[in-house]
Amino acid sequence: MPLDFTAVDLEWVANQGAAICSVGAVRFRDGKPQEAFDVKVRPQTPYSQWEQWAIKKNHVTFEDVMFEPEWCDIYDDFLDFTGEDVLAFHNAKSADLPHLEKACDSYDLAYRPFDYLCTYSLSKLMFPNRQGKGKHTLSSMCKAQGIDWNASLYHTAAYDAQKCGELLVSLARLVNASTLQDISRGIAFRNVVSDKTIPTDMRSVIEAMPDATIEEWINALYETPANPGDKCRMCDQPLSSKARKQYRPAHCCTAPCWHRLEQQFEQQKKLLDQPPELIRPSYS
Repeated sequence: MPLDFTAVDLEWVANQGAAICSVGAVRFRDGKPQEAFDVKVRPQTPYSQWEQWAIKKNHVTFEDVMFEPEWCDIYDDFLDFTGEDVLAFHNAKSADLPHLEKACDSYDLAYRPFDYLCTYSLSKLMFPNRQGKGKHTLSSMCKAQGIDWNASLYHTAAYDAQKCGELLVSLARLVNASTLQDISRGIAFRNVVSDKTIPTDMRSVIEAMPDATIEEWINALYETPANPGDKCRMCDQPLSSKARKQYRPAHCCTAPCWHRLEQQFEQQKKLLDQPPELIRPSYS
């Protein structure tokens, strides 16, 4: 499966009730934007309860939406557009998903579960040491990835949805992922081979043979076995002439040292075989 998904953004005028004022969605196929869904929504939340920061941020006035359909009127159209796609949001759990659920609850609509991926969480996972205010916001991450950015359109739903999708594609390319499912393993691989606490030769072997067994990794560390007098890679003591031949290819002097090396590789193998879970089911 290629990079197929639908990126979604919701904008709202308050943190309470059915406050969504616009919804944007962009369908991506093979990593490229295709059709868009861009609809203004009349919030159920009374105008007196609209929050000024939200009005300013979302570029919306009461006049903009007073004659627009309500959430209950467009929800089926939204579901038809997104279909069975994995949905991509930026800041899903603390922003879009709660508002989506509150809107459905307010109108007593059946909430259809879906699988989703959050580019905010993905950005934090891939760039944990990124510095600066708002370091993982949509605008900050898009600029960092060289994605065209128009500040005057920020927080308009269709624009943010498209940029969320472009960011997801860009991050997938960074880890050589050709599908959404490949991103997790790509991140795990990237983390292992860039971890400078792991000896350089171990990282090189893993990078060259990511799908090999632990035994194959160990055997690939050295071209020739150690000789008596060579230093053990684990304890730095010289190998005696009595060192078992089975440990010499890994330049280890004894079984405990060989097992320590094996355990080091086991830790990295576990990281590769159990990558972070990125695609999650929405709550219902």
